[in-house]
Amino acid sequence: MIISRRRSQWKTGWGKPLLRSALLYAGGSALAACAILLAIAVFTEPGTGETTGTFLAVGMIVGCLAVGVVLTIMVTNPGWATGLAGGVFAVGAAISGWLVYLTMPDPGELAYIAHRHALAALAFVFGVLGGGLLVLGEMATDGKVPAPRWRPPVDMTVRVSVLAMAVVVVAAGAGAPAMHEWTDAANTDATVTDSDAPRAARLALDATRAQGAADGGVGTPAGLLALDETGEHASVAVTMRDAATGAERWHHRRWNRAASGPPVLSADRGLVALPGKRRDDTTMRYVSILDVKSGALRADVPFDGDPGTLRAVTSHLLIHAPTKTALEARDHSAGMRWKYQAPNDCEISTVDDDDVRVVLGLACRSDTDTKDRAGVVALDAATGQKRWSWRAKAEGHIYKNGLVITPELVVADVRRDASPKDGMFAARKFRHDLNAISIQTGEKEWRRKNLHLGDTYATACAGTLQLAGDDPRTGSVVLGECHQVSGEAGATFDVAAYSLKSGKKRYKAKADLGYAPMRKEKAGNWFAGLPDGRVIMAADASMDLNRPKCRLYEAGPDSSDKDELPVPARFAKTDWCRRASLHVTPNSVAVSFPVTGADDGSYFSIT
Repeated sequence: MIISRRRSQWKTGWGKPLLRSALLYAGGSALAACAILLAIAVFTEPGTGETTGTFLAVGMIVGCLAVGVVLTIMVTNPGWATGLAGGVFAVGAAISGWLVYLTMPDPGELAYIAHRHALAALAFVFGVLGGGLLVLGEMATDGKVPAPRWRPPVDMTVRVSVLAMAVVVVAAGAGAPAMHEWTDAANTDATVTDSDAPRAARLALDATRAQGAADGGVGTPAGLLALDETGEHASVAVTMRDAATGAERWHHRRWNRAASGPPVLSADRGLVALPGKRRDDTTMRYVSILDVKSGALRADVPFDGDPGTLRAVTSHLLIHAPTKTALEARDHSAGMRWKYQAPNDCEISTVDDDDVRVVLGLACRSDTDTKDRAGVVALDAATGQKRWSWRAKAEGHIYKNGLVITPELVVADVRRDASPKDGMFAARKFRHDLNAISIQTGEKEWRRKNLHLGDTYATACAGTLQLAGDDPRTGSVVLGECHQVSGEAGATFDVAAYSLKSGKKRYKAKADLGYAPMRKEKAGNWFAGLPDGRVIMAADASMDLNRPKCRLYEAGPDSSDKDELPVPARFAKTDWCRRASLHVTPNSVAVSFPVTGADDGSYFSIT
């Protein structure tokens, strides 16, 4: 009898008052969430401009004051006054949300949706929701406050109201990170492919093929990874192209992220890591890891703060250099895995890896004299533990781009300046000490001492190592450097190839060089080794800066003779080679370069 009576009271007396309480408390919570989210958008999310910041700041102040007024009315004047206040607030929040939506740009080059836009939009959604719930709550009892005899028990009202408030709080808590994800997705333009990568072939290099836009790039097994933008404000934006045809395979563009470093390929060249920072909050750093062949996103790793320069990516790790003397390895969830600190008086000059080991080149100051000492350290990629170390016998440094690795060897170039101390304006006399070290044990395999390819005034072109094939029987390590012609005006760009197996010189080729590279030109990109041992070289032979004479050459693998390669007619009389980068792909060699007077760079390929 008692149970039946309670059910009857629920149907006829308690239901509407209980529903009213739940709706009012949920509405009040939604209004509070609106104010809190607006404050978060204004105070914790940097803006994209003074106008946007001012608009949101004013909106936050007005919104918070309005929330306070509505909640005060709800407490002091329950009934239709509360419903009316909620309705007015809902209309105002809807208009404000629509204005926020209208101010969101279409993401693209130099335009992106800021995270504060998304949070402000979410705040106004909760404002509309809160105001609407207040209206519905008062409508449940026809704008009247239920008489005491029709009110449900206090404990029941509390439980239902707390549950309603909890639902709103959970929704707001989940909504904020969801809007961050939505913002990143809205600012991302990406495609993937399941088509096969270009097939590798021996290149005849007798015909020019595709031409197109590219602000630099990276040669990969899937083609040319072209940078869509370069410079201080460049976005994280790349396009994978079949270099021989120019056809796009896939692209990945993050318009709300500025590139914070160049793309980094994994040792097996199957992954590419794209470091970037949020444009509207540069303290937030990210590394997007993509599959090279398909363009599929493997991981998007967030960092709260600057982790340093990205030096390597493996199948499970990202390796950064926060300082010149330290390395940190994090997994693809940004969890710290290990740290390495270089010995005292040493700096980490270069980093390479084979997915199993991380190999460091060290530039150190001697404890006993003023001479520079170089060394190599191999770390276990999984644990960071030192596997072996090697110290150079010759004085000098291992500079950036002075170390390469193969499946069996680490080859390090220890370079020193042997120029006279009183020859301030004399050509620099660089000496090279090439050392091949077993990648398994750290033991010496061979050494070429005191190599002197020539004197140079162009210190920006003082020596770079590259591989021309990594087969120990046929592969070569290639040393490239610019040299002054003795007793004459002009210079040459020289490459010398040494056998990976024995260190014996296989060939040396020279190209006339009238244009001396400066710091901003990366002369190490002026040559590239092919898997069969040949080398491609680019050089400007003109002595007149206004009349460039850019040429492309092929040398090796068995002869020092060089052959000139074709260049598209439209670029034949331009200065394309002065800041060119050569990229080897399976079916072509791509040459990318900035175009003087143009916003975008260009590239062409030869097959």
